[in-house]
Amino acid sequence: MTLLAVRNLTKTYTGRDGSFTADRDISFSLEKGESVGILGLSGCGKSTLAKMIMGMVPPTSGTILFRDQPVDWRNEAACKTYYGSVQMVFQDALSSFHPLYTVGRSVMKALENYGVAPAAAAERAAAAFAAVGLTEAHLHKRPAELSGGEGQRAGIARALALRPELIVCDEVSSALDTLSQEQVAQVLQKVRRQGTALLLISHDIAFLERLCDRLLVMDAGCIVEE
Repeated sequence: MTLLAVRNLTKTYTGRDGSFTADRDISFSLEKGESVGILGLSGCGKSTLAKMIMGMVPPTSGTILFRDQPVDWRNEAACKTYYGSVQMVFQDALSSFHPLYTVGRSVMKALENYGVAPAAAAERAAAAFAAVGLTEAHLHKRPAELSGGEGQRAGIARALALRPELIVCDEVSSALDTLSQEQVAQVLQKVRRQGTALLLISHDIAFLERLCDRLLVMDAGCIVEE
């Protein structure tokens, strides 16, 4: 079953100095439980693509389909359902946590926004942290108290707690030391084995080859090889 499909997606930025097309006519699909990698150098349009898939940047043209239905970004209820099924982990996952909350509280609030009772949210947050190799003590720390590797795993845990069908990861290992990269890779391998689909965006071909069923290569805003 096709979970996510991108059809002829284009993003052009226009300013006083003219226009710039970051992504041009991108099309691909991702099946349920599949792990797909998008490989490319910095500036090739990978992150813009991820942001369009997550509704953070509106496409200039093209369509994103989830379970064969176009994603309607104007429909608040439809967007909430989509975000319950599609989660993103950023290059600096810690920056996406509220700086004054403990990371555990941030995860619990995300769950409560989807109607999960506080007690159940606490249990799911603890289980998600355990699944990525973090302890209960990590739940009670604020973002600034975590290392980079711990922060990335906390970001994955927050995504997992919502039990999504797809997790989009944008350069989740690029700013980490070798040991932390290995820990994140092992966590993502576990996620993949459990049947969650992954869209992994990176410039690191070894990282992607280890984790992906297939690779798409981007250059200058286009998919040039599969």
